[in-house]
Amino acid sequence: MKTQRKYNWKPDLPDQRDFSFSLKVAPPVRLPTHIDLREKCSEVEDQGHIGSCTGNALAGLIEYLELQEMNQSFEDVSRLFIYYNERILEN
Repeated sequence: MKTQRKYNWKPDLPDQRDFSFSLKVAPPVRLPTHIDLREKCSEVEDQGHIGSCTGNALAGLIEYLELQEMNQSFEDVSRLFIYYNERILEN
């Protein structure tokens, strides 16, 4: 059964306080050919039919930073709590 996704993206209206972006090109740097961050991240979780990708992304970031900054294993934060409050703030 294929999952039907509904993207509830709301475009942001232009605002005079918006920042303009200008790119400064840095000299080329040799980067590693492979980086594996799996040890530093929690397991990938399925958002299911909810479409809570932003809540999942923020929860993953919190868990990653908790591990990096505090050097301890991450607590599994509530993705639905984050997503619910995000929707409240968005109105």
